[in-house]
Amino acid sequence: MSRTCKATILCLCLALCAGRSQAGPIPGSPSPVPSAGESILTSSFTVGSSVNIDWEVIPTTGTAFSPGLYAYLYQIENTSLSGVDIYSVSLPNAGSFNSIVSAGVLGGDNLDTLTANHPAHDAATFPILATEQEGFALQGLTSVNTSLDPNDDTVTWTFNPLAAGSQSTTLYFLSTEPPTYGNATSQDHIPPSPWTSLGPGAQPVPVPVPEPASIVFLALGFVGFAAWRRVKN
Repeated sequence: MSRTCKATILCLCLALCAGRSQAGPIPGSPSPVPSAGESILTSSFTVGSSVNIDWEVIPTTGTAFSPGLYAYLYQIENTSLSGVDIYSVSLPNAGSFNSIVSAGVLGGDNLDTLTANHPAHDAATFPILATEQEGFALQGLTSVNTSLDPNDDTVTWTFNPLAAGSQSTTLYFLSTEPPTYGNATSQDHIPPSPWTSLGPGAQPVPVPVPEPASIVFLALGFVGFAAWRRVKN
């Protein structure tokens, strides 16, 4: 076996091992809601480099959001060595894109903490999060621009760089449709930007998908969310 071939195999093994060790706690499906997880976006350019995306999908009834929708909430944990300044979610199709009611950032909001907008992103509320990474300092995002692109069905947030070792305030969009898993990309200010759901060992994030079962999922979500509120109260 040639030296080049051995080196290639070694790089692939390192990438796969890195992906396995970094895997975050996510459910097999993000439905029914409320649902939460910690997905890992990895780099195809730098072995071992990754960014965490903490997320929740909740029914908005009973929150500060407009009722009758699904809230998709994301918090970036910058586990890389670069300053992350873009986060983008790819929606499955135009139907999913057209389901978006509004999008933006919740100023000062920490997804880890119970607020009027969402339950706490912690193991007490969502037991699957018992193994999530913690200990990141909250950094408020500045100069945030949220764009909806109908040409490639994406929701994208750009902002001043999120420092390494920090976590962002909460990014969100509201949709009329329940979740499935899809792809996300996070970038830095030095191209090529390496972190995606399609990288080695990476994981998907929840995105809306139109389907006939929407009403059923929404009803189940409302029941689950009501039960959660009774337990918390």
